[in-house]
Amino acid sequence: MADNNPTTSVPADPTAKLSEGVEAIVLGEDGQPLSKKALKKLEKEREKALAKELRQKERLAKEAAAKAEREANYVDVSVGNYGVKPLNQSQERSGDRRVNIADLNGTRMGETVLLRARVQGSRPTGARLCFFMLRQQSSSIQGVVSMDGTTVSKDMLKFAS
Repeated sequence: MADNNPTTSVPADPTAKLSEGVEAIVLGEDGQPLSKKALKKLEKEREKALAKELRQKERLAKEAAAKAEREANYVDVSVGNYGVKPLNQSQERSGDRRVNIADLNGTRMGETVLLRARVQGSRPTGARLCFFMLRQQSSSIQGVVSMDGTTVSKDMLKFAS
């Protein structure tokens, strides 16, 4: 006997056959397909945007590499001259002679003096300079820390401010 049930094959995706011969249609803002000229213009803009993004990524990578190299080659010239020091508790006497702020006057101009005071205020001005108000009881004096690269480093100035 013959089989009376005809078998028909139904494709899994009915739109697959239709989309095989049709290119991707790009629609404009008005819902109409774009012309060839408009498609070329759109493709050119996409390529431009990709090139710009690539240039920006390359620039950022170069900057990061240069920054890493600068940090690797950086030497802090004032290590040990700044930072949080241990509490003294008068266990040792240095013998250094300290000057009172009230005793300072114009005759000591240019002379290096050692004093003990508290920082009443600090004000950084730019990347290389910081001003301080140092106070001792009712007397105060202004001090300046400037970065020179040989005795005062960038890190010391940052800590001081």
